[in-house]
Amino acid sequence: MTALLSVESLSVTYGRKRSRRHETPPTVSGVSFEVDAGAAVGIVGESGSGKSTTARAIVGLLPSDGEIRLNGELLSSPRPAAVRRKMQMVFQDPTSSLNPSIRCDRALMQVLPDSFADADARRARAHELLEQVRLPSRLFSAWPSELSGGQRQRVAIARALATDPEVLVADEATSALDVSVQATILDLLTTLRAETGIGLVFISHDLAVVRATCDDVLVMKDGLVVEQGDVETVYGSPAQPYTRQLIDAVPTVDDARPRRLRHKQETVPRWVRPDSGTEPVTATSITQ
Repeated sequence: MTALLSVESLSVTYGRKRSRRHETPPTVSGVSFEVDAGAAVGIVGESGSGKSTTARAIVGLLPSDGEIRLNGELLSSPRPAAVRRKMQMVFQDPTSSLNPSIRCDRALMQVLPDSFADADARRARAHELLEQVRLPSRLFSAWPSELSGGQRQRVAIARALATDPEVLVADEATSALDVSVQATILDLLTTLRAETGIGLVFISHDLAVVRATCDDVLVMKDGLVVEQGDVETVYGSPAQPYTRQLIDAVPTVDDARPRRLRHKQETVPRWVRPDSGTEPVTATSITQ
């Protein structure tokens, strides 16, 4: 079966070649993966690893070498408007992606398909999308400056969904949201994948979110994919030391506690009675 999105040997080079003897090295090189309908692929790695560059190349915002196919069709550059509508991107910074002079609902109405012919139908669909991302109805006609960062990001996600895309590329799209709103958006994306078959490329520095959201994962370092595969396999048995370092670097609740409040297991003697043994037992104590 043909994959919804297929990326083969994707490479991106910033700048131009200076001469035959000196060529600008690629920022991203040899990235290959597939996304099936309704599936999600995560891309993780430290800052500067090439995650965002890969995302922008996929949606056609950066020139690239290699092959990108949508439903088996090789995508050309520049891409026709119909293809651009099928692949949408949600950026990390919602402030820069929204026009400050356009109200929220009108920002969505402008990008809706032509099937929504009259203004009332377009406004109703825009409000439906804003409801999907849990924006309060009192803010549907608000200016971007009247919204919090998390609310702006929800508008940006709703606008990306307004074109009924087949592939959604989310570049740190939930990093500006608090935990409860982040969970709402992730649940929304999961529901959309199940109901519409949209494919998701999810880029995040939060390895726990990627594990909970995605089916497969790519681990990038210095512009290269150093490991990829099923999420549970990669996280459970990483083949590369770099992947293990990323996983081990994920903070835990206990890491955030003051040292004196961290729990540890230690051996303490049992209270000795004439009819009891003296075998020590393990108890949890708090280091003072």
